[in-house]
Amino acid sequence: MDADSAAREDSCFFFCMQAMKLPNAICARRPSDWASTHTDWCLESSLPKKIILRVFATMDLFLDTLPYNAGTTASDALWAGLPVLTLAGRGFSSRVAASLLNAIELPELVTSTAEQYESMAVQLAESPELLHRIKIKLAQNRLSTALFDTRAFAKHLEIAFTMVRERHTAQDWRLTQYL
Repeated sequence: MDADSAAREDSCFFFCMQAMKLPNAICARRPSDWASTHTDWCLESSLPKKIILRVFATMDLFLDTLPYNAGTTASDALWAGLPVLTLAGRGFSSRVAASLLNAIELPELVTSTAEQYESMAVQLAESPELLHRIKIKLAQNRLSTALFDTRAFAKHLEIAFTMVRERHTAQDWRLTQYL
Protein backbone atom coordinates (compact mmCIF):
# COMPACT_ATOMS: atom_id res chain seq x y z
CA MET A 1 0.00 0.00 0.00
CA ASP A 2 1.48 3.38 -0.95
CA ALA A 3 1.17 6.71 0.86
CA ASP A 4 -1.52 8.13 -1.38
CA SER A 5 -3.86 5.15 -1.03
CA ALA A 6 -3.29 4.67 2.72
CA ALA A 7 -5.12 7.84 3.73
CA ARG A 8 -8.30 8.10 5.73
CA GLU A 9 -10.36 11.21 6.33
CA ASP A 10 -9.30 11.33 10.00
CA SER A 11 -5.66 10.44 9.42
CA CYS A 12 -3.98 13.36 11.22
CA PHE A 13 -2.62 12.22 14.57
CA PHE A 14 -0.38 13.76 17.18
CA PHE A 15 1.43 11.40 19.54
CA CYS A 16 2.16 12.91 22.93
CA MET A 17 3.16 9.90 24.98
CA GLN A 18 2.29 11.34 28.37
CA ALA A 19 3.19 8.72 30.97
CA MET A 20 3.48 6.22 28.10
CA LYS A 21 -0.32 5.84 27.94
CA LEU A 22 -0.63 5.62 24.17
CA PRO A 23 -4.45 5.33 23.98
CA ASN A 24 -4.71 8.57 25.99
CA ALA A 25 -2.03 10.29 23.96
CA ILE A 26 -3.59 10.48 20.53
CA CYS A 27 -5.26 13.60 19.27
CA ALA A 28 -7.16 12.94 16.05
CA ARG A 29 -8.05 15.77 13.71
CA ARG A 30 -11.33 15.23 11.97
CA PRO A 31 -12.01 17.08 8.69
CA SER A 32 -14.18 19.79 10.27
CA ASP A 33 -12.79 20.10 13.80
CA TRP A 34 -9.96 19.19 16.17
CA ALA A 35 -12.04 17.19 18.65
CA SER A 36 -10.88 13.81 19.86
CA THR A 37 -12.49 11.10 21.93
CA HIS A 38 -9.15 9.55 22.92
CA THR A 39 -7.29 12.32 24.69
CA ASP A 40 -7.29 15.57 26.59
CA TRP A 41 -5.00 17.04 23.91
CA CYS A 42 -7.34 18.89 21.59
CA LEU A 43 -6.00 21.74 19.51
CA GLU A 44 -8.43 24.32 18.23
CA SER A 45 -7.42 25.66 14.83
CA SER A 46 -8.26 29.18 16.02
CA LEU A 47 -5.70 29.14 18.85
CA PRO A 48 -2.84 31.65 18.60
CA LYS A 49 0.29 30.20 17.04
CA LYS A 50 2.39 30.74 20.18
CA ILE A 51 -0.01 28.54 22.18
CA ILE A 52 0.09 25.80 19.56
CA LEU A 53 3.91 25.98 19.57
CA ARG A 54 3.90 25.62 23.38
CA VAL A 55 1.64 22.58 23.13
CA PHE A 56 3.87 21.10 20.41
CA ALA A 57 6.87 21.56 22.71
CA THR A 58 5.23 19.25 25.30
CA MET A 59 4.56 16.45 22.81
CA ASP A 60 6.88 13.67 21.77
CA LEU A 61 5.97 12.84 18.18
CA PHE A 62 3.90 14.32 15.37
CA LEU A 63 2.46 11.80 12.93
CA ASP A 64 2.04 13.51 9.60
CA THR A 65 -1.13 13.35 7.52
CA LEU A 66 -1.74 11.27 4.42
CA PRO A 67 -1.97 11.84 1.48
CA TYR A 68 -1.64 15.61 2.07
CA ASN A 69 1.28 16.49 4.34
CA ALA A 70 1.05 19.01 7.12
CA GLY A 71 3.31 21.63 5.48
CA THR A 72 3.30 24.74 7.67
CA THR A 73 2.06 22.78 10.67
CA ALA A 74 4.95 20.33 10.30
CA SER A 75 7.35 23.27 10.02
CA ASP A 76 5.88 24.76 13.20
CA ALA A 77 6.22 21.40 14.96
CA LEU A 78 9.89 21.12 13.98
CA TRP A 79 10.51 24.71 15.10
CA ALA A 80 8.98 23.82 18.49
CA GLY A 81 11.28 20.79 18.78
CA LEU A 82 8.62 18.20 17.96
CA PRO A 83 9.86 15.42 15.65
CA VAL A 84 7.63 14.74 12.64
CA LEU A 85 7.19 11.25 11.18
CA THR A 86 6.00 11.28 7.58
CA LEU A 87 5.10 8.95 4.77
CA ALA A 88 6.25 10.46 1.48
CA GLY A 89 3.83 9.90 -1.37
CA ARG A 90 4.09 10.48 -5.11
CA GLY A 91 2.72 14.00 -5.47
CA PHE A 92 4.02 17.36 -4.30
CA SER A 93 1.44 17.72 -1.52
CA SER A 94 2.40 14.33 -0.11
CA ARG A 95 6.14 15.10 -0.06
CA VAL A 96 6.22 18.45 1.76
CA ALA A 97 7.14 17.08 5.19
CA ALA A 98 9.82 14.86 3.62
CA SER A 99 11.40 17.99 2.14
CA LEU A 100 11.27 19.71 5.53
CA LEU A 101 12.83 16.73 7.28
CA ASN A 102 15.60 16.43 4.69
CA ALA A 103 16.31 20.16 5.01
CA ILE A 104 16.74 19.77 8.76
CA GLU A 105 18.78 16.57 8.25
CA LEU A 106 16.32 14.10 9.78
CA PRO A 107 15.80 11.70 6.85
CA GLU A 108 15.32 8.82 9.28
CA LEU A 109 11.80 10.19 9.91
CA VAL A 110 10.80 9.88 6.24
CA THR A 111 9.16 6.58 5.31
CA SER A 112 8.09 5.34 1.89
CA THR A 113 5.44 2.70 2.69
CA ALA A 114 2.49 2.52 5.08
CA GLU A 115 4.15 -0.47 6.75
CA GLN A 116 7.39 1.48 7.38
CA TYR A 117 5.37 4.42 8.69
CA GLU A 118 3.45 2.27 11.17
CA SER A 119 6.56 0.33 12.19
CA MET A 120 8.57 3.51 12.83
CA ALA A 121 5.70 5.08 14.82
CA VAL A 122 5.51 2.01 17.05
CA GLN A 123 9.30 1.84 17.36
CA LEU A 124 9.47 5.48 18.47
CA ALA A 125 6.56 4.99 20.89
CA GLU A 126 8.24 1.97 22.46
CA SER A 127 11.76 3.40 22.56
CA PRO A 128 12.01 6.62 24.60
CA GLU A 129 15.81 6.50 24.15
CA LEU A 130 15.55 6.57 20.35
CA LEU A 131 12.98 9.35 20.47
CA HIS A 132 15.22 11.30 22.86
CA ARG A 133 18.19 10.97 20.48
CA ILE A 134 16.05 12.24 17.60
CA LYS A 135 14.86 15.20 19.71
CA ILE A 136 18.47 16.06 20.57
CA LYS A 137 19.43 15.89 16.88
CA LEU A 138 16.44 18.11 16.01
CA ALA A 139 17.48 20.65 18.65
CA GLN A 140 21.07 20.66 17.35
CA ASN A 141 19.98 20.97 13.70
CA ARG A 142 17.22 23.51 14.20
CA LEU A 143 19.40 26.58 13.75
CA SER A 144 22.32 25.05 11.88
CA THR A 145 20.65 23.51 8.82
CA ALA A 146 18.96 24.94 5.75
CA LEU A 147 15.39 24.73 7.02
CA PHE A 148 15.50 27.59 9.54
CA ASP A 149 18.72 29.37 8.52
CA THR A 150 17.12 32.61 7.36
CA ARG A 151 20.43 34.45 7.01
CA ALA A 152 21.80 31.89 4.58
CA PHE A 153 18.46 31.84 2.73
CA ALA A 154 18.48 35.63 2.39
CA LYS A 155 22.11 35.58 1.22
CA HIS A 156 21.40 32.94 -1.44
CA LEU A 157 18.26 34.75 -2.56
CA GLU A 158 20.20 38.02 -2.93
CA ILE A 159 22.85 36.20 -4.99
CA ALA A 160 20.14 34.72 -7.22
CA PHE A 161 18.51 38.13 -7.74
CA THR A 162 21.90 39.64 -8.59
CA MET A 163 22.57 36.86 -11.11
CA VAL A 164 19.17 37.38 -12.73
CA ARG A 165 19.77 41.13 -12.98
CA GLU A 166 23.29 40.66 -14.38
CA ARG A 167 22.13 38.15 -16.98
CA HIS A 168 19.22 40.34 -17.99
CA THR A 169 21.46 43.39 -18.23
CA ALA A 170 23.94 41.43 -20.33
CA GLN A 171 21.04 40.41 -22.59
CA ASP A 172 21.74 36.73 -22.06
CA TRP A 173 19.08 35.38 -24.43
CA ARG A 174 19.05 31.94 -22.74
CA LEU A 175 17.60 33.44 -19.58
CA THR A 176 15.56 36.37 -20.85
CA GLN A 177 13.46 34.26 -23.19
CA TYR A 178 11.87 32.69 -20.08
CA LEU A 179 11.32 35.88 -18.08
